[in-house]
Amino acid sequence: MTWQHDRTLAVLDAEFADDAHAADLLATFLSATEYSQSVAYRLIETARRRTASWRLRRVAVLMLEHTVLKLSAHDVDEFENLSERMGIQPALSTTKDIERLLKRLARLNRIHCRINGVETPQEAWQDFLHAARADSKLTLARYLFSPDEVIREIRRRVAISSGLSAAPEPTRVWYNNESERALSHMPPYEQAIARGLFGRPDVYWVAPSVPSALNSLAEYPLGSAALVVKPPGSDIEFEIKRAGIRGRLPLTIIAEENGEPAPLSHRFHGGALGWLIRREADAAVRFSAIYRMIHGAEAPISTPLTLTSVRTISVDGQEIPLLNYLTNPRVFGPGFPQMRAAMRKAIDAFRAHSGAQMLRLPGDHGLTLQFIAQVSPLQIALANTTSFRLDRISTYLSETGPEEYFTKGLGVPYDAGDARRLADDVLETILGVYDPPDCVGESYKEYVETALSIPANRERADRALCAVMQQIGECWGTLIAIGGYSDGESFVSRNVGLRSCWSGDDWTVGIVFMDHDDLSIPGHKHKRLHPRRAVQGMYRDHVHVLGGRLDSDPRPGEVTYLLDIYRPSPEQAAASVEILRAATRAARRKTEQQLAGNAALQQRFHDSFLRSLRDWNELVGERLHGPRLDGWKDEVKWRLRERSYDEELVQEYATVLERFEPMLKTMAWLHED
Repeated sequence: MTWQHDRTLAVLDAEFADDAHAADLLATFLSATEYSQSVAYRLIETARRRTASWRLRRVAVLMLEHTVLKLSAHDVDEFENLSERMGIQPALSTTKDIERLLKRLARLNRIHCRINGVETPQEAWQDFLHAARADSKLTLARYLFSPDEVIREIRRRVAISSGLSAAPEPTRVWYNNESERALSHMPPYEQAIARGLFGRPDVYWVAPSVPSALNSLAEYPLGSAALVVKPPGSDIEFEIKRAGIRGRLPLTIIAEENGEPAPLSHRFHGGALGWLIRREADAAVRFSAIYRMIHGAEAPISTPLTLTSVRTISVDGQEIPLLNYLTNPRVFGPGFPQMRAAMRKAIDAFRAHSGAQMLRLPGDHGLTLQFIAQVSPLQIALANTTSFRLDRISTYLSETGPEEYFTKGLGVPYDAGDARRLADDVLETILGVYDPPDCVGESYKEYVETALSIPANRERADRALCAVMQQIGECWGTLIAIGGYSDGESFVSRNVGLRSCWSGDDWTVGIVFMDHDDLSIPGHKHKRLHPRRAVQGMYRDHVHVLGGRLDSDPRPGEVTYLLDIYRPSPEQAAASVEILRAATRAARRKTEQQLAGNAALQQRFHDSFLRSLRDWNELVGERLHGPRLDGWKDEVKWRLRERSYDEELVQEYATVLERFEPMLKTMAWLHED
């Protein structure tokens, strides 16, 4: 017993070597084999104590949850006492409310069940401490860490510079309405954190103290240039896009990527082009409002909260004006000549793209001003996001997952226990609730496969896969029905993720579509559908959902990644894909019915656009499923002229029907009744 106790102390010493209170806290925790009110109160006091370290407070919360789980739903009096002690409102005063809380806490039973006093194995303590680092999974932390404390802790970890609130144009009043609606529909705890972080015109940057480890309070996800915030005890995530790149310089300018000219949106490396951010915010809130009018539910997409203009940069702990940062070689340091050369190329590329005749200003400052005028850098805060993107999940669950995450990603060594904890974290996210395998000596690949073959996990995986496929179809079918598309950007695997949510009674898994800078909803500004552009944009969405070829290159779609992640049987895989297809067609039919009879929805589009959309769908349906008649092209032109289409558009419709027929055939199932 002493030997095991010494090993326990060794694990805690490694975590809390500089915290004298850790040993006392452990002794208090281990002193009670049954529920003890005095122990629970001591843990509450430690978790709430502002002078204690954040690490120790989190461990105290998890110890408290372990202690509370020793109670039953019939211990109503004790839960009322705990509610008063923790400030839970409304108090837990009914068995139903208590059952809900215990069920939510039980998500971490895989951690708690291995804690057995001084007999607890060292590996179980390491699992316990690892779970305590995930603030968002500590349910009771939301009652013990105040919003102000959480805000201070986040701000302490990141770098901050001052900016300006980038208010939307007067013609976009509804933008503020949608953002405020997203905030007001959050629980009070998350709402207070969001308003505290984003209610001031601050710009947040990645700092050395911001980890990239999964489920961190403030996280810089691997492969991104964003910061995410995961509040304690919450299933809500916020994203700050873009927050710079790691290193001394958060921003730079590049001309090439992988030996090829960099896309315009990537030229300002680590930062965001203002016009793209505004376009993304505009499209996201438009689609969100339209989706809600049709389905009476929130769209599974990220929601913009605030826009902030970048005016200064945080470098070496100091605020540097953007103009000085990009102009002064002493401030920028090594790489300055290359950055300036890339700036000149970017200015020319932006000018060629937009066709705008920007004023050419002389001198070094003039060059920088031209660049800033074209870029107008902004930072956007988003709600309803997830750092668990499909491509990352697939990689982390693959045979090389630990190597990609620990060695290449975090730059740290790892052992078998670390690899197992990675798999457990990811599997818990994609399943909602997760039962780990008993065997831990197998390879990483075998461990993941074994985990997904456990009957309870297999059932959860199949259920989650079907639910996610349904959500994809509902979102995609709605977008198609309003003549919208994203050129694949809203559906590509790096911009789509999975997220576990607490429904109030159980954990569910949903999909989230993010990055909408290419999302186009043309009906509010165009009086007619232009199929040449729409068909290509919709086809790219089709490929990034179901897989296919773009520019002769095969591309895996969301379906490919989801089947790789959930690993269903062949029969279940086929059934889930059919669920997606059926949901897409059903959402399309429902949206078209709403467009025909919902006056409020119709006001979001030009009447002539909706008529042209119906005409186009009618022509496509006849071309794909009707008889192959000679002279069909002349018939199409005659019908369109009869409906007052101008000659240019008449020719476009007929030409697209003919030249884009292979694309239309690929998407023919969308037009089936």
